[in-house]
Amino acid sequence: MNLSLKIKVIVIYTDLIIVISIFGLLGIFSNSEVIHTWTFRLLMYILYYVVPEYFFHMTIGMKIWKVKIGDSGNKNRFFLYSILIFLDRYIFLVFYLISILMMYNKNFLLSEKLSKLRWLKI
Repeated sequence: MNLSLKIKVIVIYTDLIIVISIFGLLGIFSNSEVIHTWTFRLLMYILYYVVPEYFFHMTIGMKIWKVKIGDSGNKNRFFLYSILIFLDRYIFLVFYLISILMMYNKNFLLSEKLSKLRWLKI
């Protein structure tokens, strides 16, 4: 079952709020400058997004909204998906939000179109 773009953007924003909360809590309980380095942020991105998506086909936000990534079994497709979903989450998210507000619904994220991995309702 294909999901609407609105649900996908809600899931992405839920994940974004969770990640921001984790960074906020780490910043409160740690006075280290390590939290602000790009290597630490990349490590957190990999641990929060890439590892759960690869092994469980979902993140915490996807689990909350009962969504998962379809399994194609192809490692190259997942690698492409991982790169493109980064762009979807941090660059194109504003455009997706605008398209929802304008009631234009394509139903696919860039990562879904190019990698052929679809988000599915559980």
